Amino acid sequence: MNPLLFFPALALLVVRALQRNSLTPAGILAAIVTAGVHGYHPSALPFTLLITFYTLGTVATKVKHDVKSRLTISSTGASSTARNATQVFANSIVATVLTAAHIYTGEEVYLIGVVANYAATTADTLSSELGILSTSQPILITTLRRCPPGTNGGISLFGLIAGAAGASVIGAVSSLLLRLPLLPLQAESPLTPGGHALATSSALGFTLFITITGTMGSLLDSLLGAIAQESVVDTRTGKVVEAPGGGRVLIEPNVKVLSPVGKMHSKLGHAPQGAGEAVGVVGDEGKAAKTAKGKKDTAKAEGMEGKKEKEEGSRKRIGGSGWLTNNGVNFTMALLVSLGAMGWWGF
Repeated sequence: MNPLLFFPALALLVVRALQRNSLTPAGILAAIVTAGVHGYHPSALPFTLLITFYTLGTVATKVKHDVKSRLTISSTGASSTARNATQVFANSIVATVLTAAHIYTGEEVYLIGVVANYAATTADTLSSELGILSTSQPILITTLRRCPPGTNGGISLFGLIAGAAGASVIGAVSSLLLRLPLLPLQAESPLTPGGHALATSSALGFTLFITITGTMGSLLDSLLGAIAQESVVDTRTGKVVEAPGGGRVLIEPNVKVLSPVGKMHSKLGHAPQGAGEAVGVVGDEGKAAKTAKGKKDTAKAEGMEGKKEKEEGSRKRIGGSGWLTNNGVNFTMALLVSLGAMGWWGF
């Protein structure tokens, strides 16, 4: 890609990510590495698709964020929309490797994989971020039964339409860039006799192929999510519990609760606890004070332990094996869709 276009675009990407808090610091670093490989490609196609995916995903995430935040529950109580490095790589590492492969070999089939990757990840992101706003309750893809909004594997007509629209944008952008003489794929225009077969294919047909591929990728992500990703609900509200950063939700949070005595020990060490001990009182009065305080501490500790058990028991798994996290599902889907599209195109 032309450096005069790449570096300003990369700088704008970083600035916007900082301003909108759409990426964590580690996420920004991962995005820079990813963008560097995409920008090193002779054409603007990979980098433009990366930017298109990022832009559409960011916009979709911000749409009615306050409404979406009330439909599910964060496992940590935080509602940040910033994506971390793992999330960045889960959606782009396949395209990054395929971009590097095309730079090295010049085989156009790798470009098919790049386009398919971003069609699928864009469709999945828009389906998830916008589909949850559907007025109709989603259905689980494996059973076709109603499920709470945000359930892994839940699909809706609105979500599918949003995903297909996102995939069609990727297809249209790809068709356009493949046919612009000023954006060669391999140091020559794709329109020249020695150019790539991609450029001579039907623009409408290619866009339709990518749209279908991306939509199928979104459905595959839902299928993988329903089977391999654990879905957890809060039994008190019936809402799905989500882990920030695409991680795993703990059904029983690993929280260590200290009794009042333990808290004082942690702050002051083995300081005297009873009133009698504090002034060095001995005899019945000191023993009585120590016994009374011990009973009080025990009662408080038991109350806190009961509260802890209640909180831990408020989460329940409603589906999925838990083999994969959300990031693992996204990566697996992107890999399978890219390989499938490459195989179909080659066939």
